[in-house]
Amino acid sequence: MNLFVQVEEAGLPLTFYLAPKVGGYYGMADELRLPCLEKVLKAFPKLTFLAHSQVFWAEISADVTDEKRGGYPKGPVTPGRVVELLRDYPNLYGDLSAGSGHNAISRDLDFGLAFLDEFQDRLCFATDIAHMSQHLPIVGFFQRLESEALLPKETLEKIKWQNADRVLGLGLS
Repeated sequence: MNLFVQVEEAGLPLTFYLAPKVGGYYGMADELRLPCLEKVLKAFPKLTFLAHSQVFWAEISADVTDEKRGGYPKGPVTPGRVVELLRDYPNLYGDLSAGSGHNAISRDLDFGLAFLDEFQDRLCFATDIAHMSQHLPIVGFFQRLESEALLPKETLEKIKWQNADRVLGLGLS
């Protein structure tokens, strides 16, 4: 908890990774339905949490199980714990980096579009590893959203860079 206190006092955002269990994984361990995450969101309302990881994004759907939390669930999404927490805690943001963020918003296009629209002010496009040969499916997904006008340009600009600019204080605007 001291880490959260220090980061909050410094006025910095905190990117965190959730693990499905203690041992054999990195990141903070949390149980199904993310009770520990909710506890820290309540305890540190002035701290901006940038959520990232397979465990976090798997909980976008209510049908997630312990077995699916460490992977990339497929199929239709029934709004789950991530949606609830984003609605209840304005200090929670979604880091769409890596396959987990991409999977969460693309596995059910209708749900993904509604999710991106609803939380357009608290989602950040990102990549968690960048190298020349890296395949980034989220880039193609956002190109599709733009070329097919599946979301308004203003919404896409917020997610692609404006939210990160604001949260990180980059001064790009």
